[in-house]
Amino acid sequence: MSITISGSGAITGASTSYSFDQAVSIAGTVTYEDVTNVDSVGVITAQSGIHVTGGSFGMGTDSPSVNLHVKGSASNGQIYLGGTGAHSQIYADNDGALILNADQGNSAANSYLGFNVDNTEKLRITSTGDVNILGGILNLGTADVSSAHLNSYELMTFNIDTDNDDSNRYFAWFANSNSASGIERMRLTEGGELGINVTPAAGDGATYNNWRVPKLHVKGNSDSNEFHLLGRFVAGNDADNTGAQIVIHHENDRGMALQGGRSSSNRSYGAIKSLDNLAREATVMDFRGDNGQGVDYIKFYTGSSNSTTEQFKIDSSGRVYMPNQPRFFAWGNSSINMTTTGYHTWATFNNTRFNIGNNFSTSTKLFTAPVNGTYAFGCNCRIDAGGVGYFRIILSINGSSADNDQGHSIRNADAANAFYHSQEVTALYQLSANDNVRVIVEANSDSSWTMQSESQFWGYLVA
Repeated sequence: MSITISGSGAITGASTSYSFDQAVSIAGTVTYEDVTNVDSVGVITAQSGIHVTGGSFGMGTDSPSVNLHVKGSASNGQIYLGGTGAHSQIYADNDGALILNADQGNSAANSYLGFNVDNTEKLRITSTGDVNILGGILNLGTADVSSAHLNSYELMTFNIDTDNDDSNRYFAWFANSNSASGIERMRLTEGGELGINVTPAAGDGATYNNWRVPKLHVKGNSDSNEFHLLGRFVAGNDADNTGAQIVIHHENDRGMALQGGRSSSNRSYGAIKSLDNLAREATVMDFRGDNGQGVDYIKFYTGSSNSTTEQFKIDSSGRVYMPNQPRFFAWGNSSINMTTTGYHTWATFNNTRFNIGNNFSTSTKLFTAPVNGTYAFGCNCRIDAGGVGYFRIILSINGSSADNDQGHSIRNADAANAFYHSQEVTALYQLSANDNVRVIVEANSDSSWTMQSESQFWGYLVA
């Protein structure tokens, strides 16, 4: 059988099937018409490409089901792309995975997988696993159909201004829009300031109080005639003595804690705690709710240790308790016979019924003011055998014998009725810390009289 290939490319011969056992080179275009199958034992090299004008093209299969059907081994089908250097790969396996593999041989230093639209790069995945979206919007989920989620098995980080060449950069969260033209609900600046429904700012406080931009700035609704709820903190189970705590402190732990929750008997409870440099708590103030509603009491505490002492209490009836308010009541059980005239400190007060704060001394007979404040004092002094001249009783500040500006009482002596004479004095003084108050008696002319033990001296801090 002879086969003739003419200069015009026509093949003539007796058979409709042709086989070549040597290389065949055709410089022009080879056109196959109405051909079911073309087999090549070797490699077919098409220098100017292969053009399939109709039907499907199969690689690894003689029954292509789509326009281009690539079928590899039993596990996958692969397409290699590239020249003599680095090359990339597209392949699919029997488990339904489609793999795009840039630089399959790992021979290039800065390989990446890029996605272009309109001849412009829009997305890049680098060899280190970075995903770069070059502008645009990332839409997740389907409107009215499905929600979207971002998951990470371990850490997830977000970073803005990665080249650190700008200022005033921030993360922002918007609602009711598919772009940044919606309603901004939250903003986190690159300085670490978080604003909810507002851009973090110090406002007028920056001018009048030298405030800096707050780390948390929350703005609520602007409706009138209402105090809007801006935060709520919930903790603790349905049991007594549980609740929530917020701590505000310095870097060395000194500061305060706010507590709120439930106290004994299922009543509400709130407290302010002081924190020392080891974050140990000391109660400053607390309150307890009444049975069901209202307030049972409010208490205030002070002290130089973490176990502070209750100093002030208001109960549900409005009664005020100051258990440690300085106060005293002094009295005597022995009379003293006097043999001289002049001024004398009343000396029979060698006992006390109470002496809160220990500010009255039974040895010196003086009350010493522990703090600046207003004090009330009173005394009842009995003088026997005073029958000559007059006797004056003075509530003396710091030993003064002045009578016009100090509380005092005066009486004439009565020789016929010289016994059982009592004089009473009350006064309200403004004292400084360490001022002292005592009872002074003046015997104007009598040199033989008695400081009777049936006498009392009292006082207390009013305010």
